[in-house]
This record gives sequence, C-alpha cells and structure tokens, in this order.
Amino acid sequence: MATPSSGAISLNDMHVEVGGSSGSTVSINDSDIRALTGKSSGATASWNDYYGKAKDWSFSMTVGATNVYSSGNDYVAASNVRYKGYNDGSASFRPSGTSYGSMTDYADSDFLGGQTIDTFNVSGNSEVTTAQATTMLFATDSSSATVANNDTAFKKVTINSNVYNRSDATYSAAAGDRSQWQWSITQTVANDNTSAMTPFTAVGNSCSIVFSRNPWAK
Repeated sequence: MATPSSGAISLNDMHVEVGGSSGSTVSINDSDIRALTGKSSGATASWNDYYGKAKDWSFSMTVGATNVYSSGNDYVAASNVRYKGYNDGSASFRPSGTSYGSMTDYADSDFLGGQTIDTFNVSGNSEVTTAQATTMLFATDSSSATVANNDTAFKKVTINSNVYNRSDATYSAAAGDRSQWQWSITQTVANDNTSAMTPFTAVGNSCSIVFSRNPWAK
C-alpha cells in the first residue's frame, strides 16, 4: 500500500512501501527512500513530502497480435487494422471478443484505483503504406466505478524506453464500462502480425512496463 496520505507518517512506513522489512534498519538518505520523492542525496526533505507515495509498479508483457480486415468498396478504401500488445477478450473493443498477448500482472492497489487492465495495445491500418497516426491505449475494467484521471491513478507509464505522460493522454471513462487513456503515435504500420509496432516489441517477445505516480516522474 502507498504511504499514509495524511496524519502520522514514519520512516518505517516509507521503508515498507519500497519493499523493506518492517522494523529493519533504514535511513532517510537511502536511495530507495529518496526515490519516492526524487530527492538527491543529502537534499532537504519534509515528512509531508512523503505523504501518499507509492513505489513504481513494474511488470512485463508478452506481445500478441490480431487484425481486422475490411475490403472496402467504390466509396470507402480497404483497411487492415493491426492490433499489437495485449487484450483479454472481455473488452468490447480492440477488437471485441479477441484475446492476444499476456502480462505478468494486471492490477495493483496503488495504481488505477486498483482496477484490472483488460486491454493494453497499439493499432494502425497496414493498408496505409506511409507514416500515420496510430493509437496506443490501455483501459481498465470499470464495471464498479471509473478511475479518476489524476496522479493518484498514475503520472507516467514507461514501455521499454518510451515514456508516456498521463497529462498528454486523451482520457475517457464510463461507469459500468471502462476507463481509458489514449496517445497518438506517428509511425508506419507493417503489413503483418509479427513485426514490432511502437511502443511494443515484435510479437512473441517481452517488453517492460513501469507505472509511476510520484512527483519526480517527469
């Protein structure tokens, strides 16, 4: 759990949050404690700086893929939308009812309101042979309540070395459905279901994902 958001807070609270054993030796100048607020070694810090802090949430994804082809007609061009990443199949989109990819973790009590990620992928039309605006998004199962769009949900997500700030995303939410964050990424989409598509690796390979919610996450 994150450190207390108000009231009494102790160095032990911070130590436990970053993975230390309760009651074991710790210093306010330890690198993992400083990382909660981004303080440099020896820098001045207030106890208030450590309210509501959580260590990063890290996991990995084995990238999967699928595609949806539409032949088009005299008025509408053909399209072949490639999806690469993860989808659990229960979501009604990306595309509906189709499962691909897997992740080593799907929910964390300190991020996204504790809700489960049910889709995390990027999509683009491989019938377009030049660079285009592809869509990268992730969404949670918000059947009980929506996730607030603030730094308590997350501040940034890093996929391999690609950093995406929550403040740059397009956010939407509907109670009983999902909460989602979406970014536009300009790239050329390969005409296959195996090649990498930014920010994810080639299909079948692993990529790292790290969610951060602390002030130092720029």
